[in-house]
Formats: sequence, structure tokens, C-alpha cells
Amino acid sequence: MDVLGKRIVFLLVFVLFFTQIPAAMANRGGTSGLKTAGYKSVAFKGEVLSREIARTTGIALNPILCMSAFGAYTYYTTEAAERQALPWHASPQFFGPLALVMFLIFLKDSSKIALPKVLTVPLDALETLLEKKASALLALPMLFSAINSGEYEQVQQISQLLGDFFSHAAIAGTPPGLAVQAGPGILTTLTTCTVVTAVFVVVWVLSHAFDILILLSPFSTFDMVLATTRNGLIAGVVGMAGSPFGLWLSLAICVVAVVLFPRALRLVIFGTVISYDIVVYRLLARESSSLLQGQEIQGFTCCYLSSVPPRTYATIKQNQGQLVITCKTGFFGPQKSIPTGIAAANCALEPGFLSPVVKTKDGQGHGEIRLLRLRPKYHRA
Repeated sequence: MDVLGKRIVFLLVFVLFFTQIPAAMANRGGTSGLKTAGYKSVAFKGEVLSREIARTTGIALNPILCMSAFGAYTYYTTEAAERQALPWHASPQFFGPLALVMFLIFLKDSSKIALPKVLTVPLDALETLLEKKASALLALPMLFSAINSGEYEQVQQISQLLGDFFSHAAIAGTPPGLAVQAGPGILTTLTTCTVVTAVFVVVWVLSHAFDILILLSPFSTFDMVLATTRNGLIAGVVGMAGSPFGLWLSLAICVVAVVLFPRALRLVIFGTVISYDIVVYRLLARESSSLLQGQEIQGFTCCYLSSVPPRTYATIKQNQGQLVITCKTGFFGPQKSIPTGIAAANCALEPGFLSPVVKTKDGQGHGEIRLLRLRPKYHRA
């Protein structure tokens, strides 16, 4: 079974396991929490759960847009006398500057209709490098503040349910005479923050992968298609929040984000490094690195090289006339060197849209295979 199939099976087992928690706890009679009105409200407030998941998913898809929209909506739908008690993320001092930045991004995107792609690439790289990361770092404190102020009521109740289940399991497995101490309030808050953070991270990585594709696309028309697709998802999630369709759409996006997470994360790392080089070496005109014969070069794989998947950050060098790739195991593991079995004499360096590309002929000699895309900081000596 391939990696994608294993990930899907894991998700199915995960869902089936947690859907059986209430029945298992009721049959064992180990908790009275299931018989309270607080637990029943989980089933009768599905629209609240839908809004909570939609908020997290929407903010992850486009942090700056949804943070400013949710903040403005909360502020202007609150009575004037009660606005002083609103949290910081619902104040004009917070969502006002965000709306201004969003307007500037809109002007930049609108200019793509008249300007060629090559002129907008540095601005896209600057947006990818700074705005997308900064807005994500700003969104997490906002979500934690919302959790602390009780705006994630249903997620907290589900977290309490899971906490009750595991705490009773821990008590059942504790030897007699050994006291067990637990802090249900802290455990519930930590579980809620963990769930919300996990949902935000996987969906944000998928959304940021759209930004990287927009940056890498040589055609402005394709940029508009990608942006329209993502904005359509945001409109669907936010517009149908509070309904069963909105809940299922948000959950579907989360499942797709989990399944595609490794590939999307590699694409995000790839785009971040490319954006950094474009901003530093082209926009800020720092002196780039010369590309000399026989030196080690850094870039990203374009295809599977041995067990190394595409878009893996790697260093490539020659060893006895053969190309050898050095990269990390996984994302954060130790480095390893992998011989490719490709002769350096059969490779050629060709210009690409954003950076040079190392190519070689396929086994039959009928075509070319892209091996490695160099970082944009390199230039021929």
C-alpha cells in the first residue's frame, strides 16, 4: 500500500474510533458527563460547531481577509455601549490596518491584468515571503484569544468529552492505592488549542501552496484561476457557516489538507526559498552566487531521484563523474547522501522561468528529464 493509501486508511480509522467514544463510555458507565445537558448540547448545537470549524478553516485559507472580516463583523454587530468589552481582535485598531493591507494586495493582483508576469513576480515573492507568514503568525493568537473568551464552545465540549474518556482510561489502568490527579479545565483548554492549531496549520499549508503555485505560474490567467478557486472555497466556507453543508465542506477541506500535507509542505518550503532569493538577490539587488564548474549547488529536485521525492531541498555535487544528492531524511531528519547513477557529463544547465534547471536525457535518449531546479541566487560565472 502506498503512502497516500495508508494516510486515507489512518483517517478512516481515526474517524471511526472517535465516533465510537460516546457509545463505549455509555456502555461502561464510567462517566456521568454523557448524561448531562452539556453533552447533549453537542448534538443539538451542530450549527455552532459548524461556525467554529468554518471560522478556523476560513482564517487558515486566507488569514488577512477573514481576520479583518470577522473582526469588522463582530464590531459592527455589537451595540455601541458594549464595544469596549470586545476582544482585541475585534477592534478597529486591529482589523483596520489589515483591511488596508488587503486593499493594497487587491490593487497588486488587479495590476496583473495589464502588466506582464515578469514584472509582478518580485511583488508576488515579497507577498509570499512576508505577508502570508506574518498573517499566519498573527492568526494563531487571535484563535487562542477566541478560545479563551469562550467562542469555541462546541469544540471545547468535544475536548472535554475526549478528556473524560482518556482520564477514565488512565484511572482504570492505575494500580490500586495510587492517586490520580487531573486538571480538567487545563486539559480541555490544551486539547482545544491543539485541535484548532492542527486544523489551522494543515489548511494554511494547503492554502499557502496555492500562493506558491501562483508565484511559479508563468501566466497571469492561471493565477486568476487559482485565486478564484481559493476565494470560492472561502466564500463557500464562510457563507454556509452554521449549516450542515458548511460543516461538511470545512471537514472535506480539512481531510484533503491532511492527505496532501507532505506534498503541500514541500511546495511551501520550495516557494519560500525561491521567494527569498527573488526578494534578496533581484529586488534588493544583492550580489548573487556564481555558478562554477564542479562546485556544490543547492536547489530542489524536480523528479524522484532514488527515494528522494520532488521539490526536496538538496545539495548536488559530483563524485567520480556521477551526481550525488545530499538531503535531509523527511523534513527534519539527519542528512544523507544518495548516488543518483547519473553521469554529470550527460547533464546540461538551461535557463528556467525563475531559476536555472539541470536537465539530462532519458534512458532511451528521446527526451529530457528535469533533475534539479537551482535557487535563483545562482548565475553563470
